[in-house]
Amino acid sequence: DIWRADLPNLACGTTVSWYVAADSNRITFRDPPAAPGKFYTAVVGTMSANGFADDMETNQGWVVGATGDTATQGLWTRAVPVASAAQPGADVTPGAGTMCFVTGNAAAGAPSGTNDVDGGRTTLTSPTFDGTALPGDAYISYWRWYSNNEAGAPNDTMLVRLSNNNGSSFVTAEGISDTPGQWMPVTIKLSSVLPVTNQMKIRFEVSDTGTASTVEAAIDDVRVFFARCSTLAGDADGDCGVGLPDIAAVIQRWGQSVTPGALGDADDDGSIGLGDIAAIIQNWNASCP
Repeated sequence: DIWRADLPNLACGTTVSWYVAADSNRITFRDPPAAPGKFYTAVVGTMSANGFADDMETNQGWVVGATGDTATQGLWTRAVPVASAAQPGADVTPGAGTMCFVTGNAAAGAPSGTNDVDGGRTTLTSPTFDGTALPGDAYISYWRWYSNNEAGAPNDTMLVRLSNNNGSSFVTAEGISDTPGQWMPVTIKLSSVLPVTNQMKIRFEVSDTGTASTVEAAIDDVRVFFARCSTLAGDADGDCGVGLPDIAAVIQRWGQSVTPGALGDADDDGSIGLGDIAAIIQNWNASCP
């Protein structure tokens, strides 16, 4: 039994919010379960290769702890999560993946408040990634789990923050509060939060302050990708036009081997050189339809 729904034509660059609902014997099932308040997102465009991808199965340089952290337990750790009423029992990576970052683990069968976040904040910060590596708009996506209402008053917030100066300062991109635990996918356009640079970081802050409550969080499958609206031959900088800026983009990366379609690759062949100049000349002054 396979069901399909076709979306109407949508403008390139549009972010689509969607969920699925089905009725059976007068009971409605929804995915995600909290829809329509919670939903999935998709971006309309031609996707370039990932700029950064981490399924948490190996250590890629995430940092636990930051100035101002005071949590006494439930600190972020990369592990196979142990199920509780507030914490997931598995990651979300397809296939053989098992690891994610989680706010503490307890023994199987232990009460849900065992090794949850207590006493303040715990922070998880990504390695630096380049938000300008490929043409098009840069997006970051991740799966998150957050639970703060399994026991005690749900009075805490999980913050997702972005930096464009290698971590010197951060801007809040998302705040999550009063959320029952479930894995949720999130996609954020970087430029909608702050100017994009080659020194980007993402940070996840989880706290238990004020009235004590059971607070658990998890993060998995963080990915940076680029969506562009131009597949125009000769368009080396992804701006939907062919001209002098494209020649500058080619010269800047002359002689490099890159991901096909990367910045400077005007003919999408994965190498930057005379072929890209030829594609620019052939389509000089062309623009996207």
